[in-house]
Amino acid sequence: MERARAVVEEWPEDGRVVGVVADPSDPAWTGRALLKLIRAVGERRRPAFLLDLAPEASNLTARFGAAGSDGFAEVADGNATLAGIAHRRPEIDGAYLPCGVSRSGEDLAGSKQLTALADRVRDAGGVLLVVLDRRAARRAADTGWPDGWLLVGDPESATGGEALPGDLPEVGRIEQQASDGRASGRWRRHRESGGFPTLKVVGALLLLAALAGAWWWYANRVTDEGAGGPAETGAADTVAAAPSRPADVRPASTGGAENAAAAEDAGSGDAASAADGSTLSYSVLIASYASSDDARERVRQLSGQVDGLYFVAPTPVQGALWHRVYAGSLPDRTSAMSLMERLVEAGAKEEGRAWDVRPVPWSFRLAGDFGRDFGDRSAAESWARRLRERGVPAYVLPVPDGDAYRVYSGAFEAREDAEALEARLREAGVDAELTRRTGEAP
Repeated sequence: MERARAVVEEWPEDGRVVGVVADPSDPAWTGRALLKLIRAVGERRRPAFLLDLAPEASNLTARFGAAGSDGFAEVADGNATLAGIAHRRPEIDGAYLPCGVSRSGEDLAGSKQLTALADRVRDAGGVLLVVLDRRAARRAADTGWPDGWLLVGDPESATGGEALPGDLPEVGRIEQQASDGRASGRWRRHRESGGFPTLKVVGALLLLAALAGAWWWYANRVTDEGAGGPAETGAADTVAAAPSRPADVRPASTGGAENAAAAEDAGSGDAASAADGSTLSYSVLIASYASSDDARERVRQLSGQVDGLYFVAPTPVQGALWHRVYAGSLPDRTSAMSLMERLVEAGAKEEGRAWDVRPVPWSFRLAGDFGRDFGDRSAAESWARRLRERGVPAYVLPVPDGDAYRVYSGAFEAREDAEALEARLREAGVDAELTRRTGEAP
């Protein structure tokens, strides 16, 4: 994502409407690249739209559940609206617009409706990325709406070996990793080759200097320790001992150091007492909905599909409130991964992604009479049901060492993410304490 952001940062300010010429040889890779691109664009410029006029080049229609659905073709024919065809994902601050079924992407690329949409996006100060094949790119160049081109995948395959049409700048390119690893899947701004490679030479010299310095430091440290000097401890040892985290796991809300710290805290459940049970830090993200009614309906469907715990957590994501549907309440990532695999096998979850195993240890504890836990499950479930009728998403967890049960609401990575639910609890007149979830995994 950092390289994606760097590419977007280098776009000219007037590069508001970009034709993305896509290589169709690897749809799965192209889909991932386009998702990173629209995420990077949405972080910098809003509103951001990704219009897919080359659906065969990627798997985005499957990713967004848009296969065979209305799209821009139906909007152009007056049979749908842009709001009606827009698909969203909570981690992307932008909208995906599918091609549709009544007209081809090549036809739409030269339509007056697309030119009108491009003008509207420019006026709003946003960005419109239009995915095209090379035939549609020629139509687009003839119409004149693109501000520039961006190549995704192998340039030869994307363009058919032809020059990009029209007198338009190339604002960048995203190349797939080569089999020998030299491309490294990097995102880079396109520059003409030629001239002495000064930067490469300087970079190589700096790298050699850094390696030499590291070797000198290591040799001196070994010498000191061999002579009985004290070994250095502290930050380096802490980093070495810290648990690793999959590369595609990122904080889902506001990002930054606070969420990173929350994710670290989520794995440390040793603070819970034996009476309280384990700290249940992990849950599996099933889906996110803009509507709380849709989220509750999904929970109802899941409960009829596979036995287990399902609940809703209203969570802010980049300024918008999403109602996340979670499954399970588990003490560690391994258990949560196993649960996710079972849900995928049972058809309750579309696909298993490491990012969907979320460290969400913070929940509101909704105590019973006199602040005590509930003595039996039926009483706890009755209280949780009454809360849900009042608009409070509540669920029940068993407490070890006896027939005790605890009612919780929500699950969050950081305390700050719980503010929306806290306001809802206040409106409902419910006393609650934000704490770590503890108990037995259901």
